[in-house]
Amino acid sequence: MSIIDNTEKILNHWGLGDAAVTPIESPSQSTWDIDGKYILKKTSRFSNADELKRGIQFSNLLIEQGISVAAFVPTTNGQLTTPDDEYCLMTKLPGKHADFYKEPHLAFEMGRELARLHTSLAAIESEIKCSDNDLLADWKNWIRPGLDGFVSHSIIDDVDTRFHNLYPKLPRQLIHRDVHLHNCIAT
Repeated sequence: MSIIDNTEKILNHWGLGDAAVTPIESPSQSTWDIDGKYILKKTSRFSNADELKRGIQFSNLLIEQGISVAAFVPTTNGQLTTPDDEYCLMTKLPGKHADFYKEPHLAFEMGRELARLHTSLAAIESEIKCSDNDLLADWKNWIRPGLDGFVSHSIIDDVDTRFHNLYPKLPRQLIHRDVHLHNCIAT
């Protein structure tokens, strides 16, 4: 990944023109560490302006709930993106990505934090508009077909029957559906 063009000009919007910039390896190649204190992101990582606004709102609501999430940093003009809406700056959370294989005790802590997050999400879900992701449709449209050839059809059919019977009875709330090691930071 290369350093972005016009780094100094972009960071000047936050008064950080002389800051050290280090690319962060990611599939989108659109994230940079700024002086070890901030994360600069291309706003194109968000699918549209509404998603960016929702991300900012989520961040603020979760911070109000006491959840440790990155905060959007206003520019020197008080905006949350560069004037061209191309970049946003967020605080960098302290710590490192959790490695449950090397430090299994972190799995328990992660579970506790995930429970806190879901409790907070339940508290704020009436304040923010989110799409209703239908896990049953996900199962039908891409999870089940993706298992073909890896899991026996009798097991898949059994899971399918049980899931179709159980899913409508489950409680529903806003949850974090993208939990993985790169989304977990331990201090």
